[in-house]
Parts: sequence; structure tokens; C-alpha cells
Amino acid sequence: MEYWAKLVELFSTANFPAKEFFEAALRLHQLEVTEGKSFEVLTGEHVGMKQQAGALKIEIDTLTQKGTTSMAK
Repeated sequence: MEYWAKLVELFSTANFPAKEFFEAALRLHQLEVTEGKSFEVLTGEHVGMKQQAGALKIEIDTLTQKGTTSMAK
């Protein structure tokens, strides 16, 4: 945390939300410890899941449209 404090001192502006920054940093650290994964791995997994969710949504929308079209016949 001392490293983070020095970064905030060096790069923050007068209105920088230091409290929120440290709370977010602490939550991120806790997530890394809990999951046993680095920030890079966690964000990579998140991006992958978002892509999979998008692909599934497209597939569901396509199937729904096909079902609606066949019901209209």
C-alpha cells in the first residue's frame, strides 16, 4: 500500500479521489488473493466471458427469430 500511496502523491491531481482509489486497489488485491489469479488473468477471463456471452446472445436471437418465423407460417 505504501507503493500505491507514493503513486497517488506523484500523479494525482488536486481533486483525485484517493479514498476510492485505495478502496478499489484493496478490493482488487482481495480478488486476486481469493481467486489465486493475477489482474491480467482475471481481466482476460472477463473479456473472454463477455465475448462468449455476446456469441450466445446472437445465437439465441437467431434461434428466436427462426422460431418466430416458423410459427408465422
